[in-house]
Amino acid sequence: MNGMDDLIKLQLDNNIITEIAGLESLTKLKWLDLSFNMIEQIKGLENLRELEDLSLFSNRIVVLEGLENLEQLNVLSVGSNAIANLEESVRYLHKLRNNLEVLKIKDNAFKETNDKDYKGRIIAFLRGLKYLDYELIEQKEREKAESDYRAELENTNLDEKDDAGNQEQKDLLQSLTEAHIQHTINLFQVCCESFDNYEVIAGEHGFQKYTEVFGYTDPNIEEFLTQFQQNIKTKQKEKAKKIQFCEQKMKDAERLAERQSIEKIEAFKKAEKHIFRDILNRRAESQADGDEHFEYYTMQENKLTELIVGLKGDLMDIEMALQQTLETARLQFFGEIRKINEEMVALQSEVFQNISSEFAQFGLKLKEELNKEKETTLSRYEDDEM
Repeated sequence: MNGMDDLIKLQLDNNIITEIAGLESLTKLKWLDLSFNMIEQIKGLENLRELEDLSLFSNRIVVLEGLENLEQLNVLSVGSNAIANLEESVRYLHKLRNNLEVLKIKDNAFKETNDKDYKGRIIAFLRGLKYLDYELIEQKEREKAESDYRAELENTNLDEKDDAGNQEQKDLLQSLTEAHIQHTINLFQVCCESFDNYEVIAGEHGFQKYTEVFGYTDPNIEEFLTQFQQNIKTKQKEKAKKIQFCEQKMKDAERLAERQSIEKIEAFKKAEKHIFRDILNRRAESQADGDEHFEYYTMQENKLTELIVGLKGDLMDIEMALQQTLETARLQFFGEIRKINEEMVALQSEVFQNISSEFAQFGLKLKEELNKEKETTLSRYEDDEM
């Protein structure tokens, strides 16, 4: 469908389509009609990010899915399908980021379940919706729906916050992994747990003040680590940009050398063609007057030899200039990368010193509180003996 890449409207209704396929290149599509077909699964729409109006009316769809990338979606028709689970479908649509204002979902399998008030659930969860089954949603309907499903809606929002928090943690882990510093996550806790007597000190029957002392030190170390992580990620991005710039510079140099070489070769071919044309003309004249013109042929041969030698020299000069440019780019690149690496080593040394200092203070504070606890215990024991 390469010739249809600029298509903005596509009507494929009333066919025998069983699978959505072959639409990947239609990235400018805004209106798609796949109604009255035999489609069982929504997929193959991932690239259609500009899609605003999608009709899948009267197919065989069982589950709502595959709409995550349709952030511009404004009108969705999935009525007269085999969608069985209303609650699952509404929660799915609720989580999507789009401009959905019109939804046609009537006459699905869920109508035969105990959830008769399908409209109320949809209106409560899809607050941006203006038309449901092509009927305007009245304000009274919206207020009643929100009241009826308030508790369920609040629980759903809490679940989404948890999901967002988990996603945030995943994103953080990914960014730290890409920067090769994923080991800095919860570093203080991990180090403490590695102590041989950790369970004795921090366990259920361990040192009572441990949590308090840990809580005093942990925020300081986390502050150092957070700043360190940010600095390292910044340096890694800077390094990636340097690598990309160097690669692009080398590609540009190679393309320039290629263009120059082609120009030299084309100029040679043009001159060569001109010489052979002159030779053919002179040969025709020779046949007419009986004179072979040997001196002329020798002169033309010398011209061709000079052209070939000149071409070789030009191509060699271009190649040498290319190698010089590439070598200069490499040296500059290695110098800049070396500097960034040295800066990252300095950052590592700085955070290590700061954390080591905090660890030392943590140990002293822990020891101090432990001694106090021993003294208190001993004093109580002596009091009991008396």
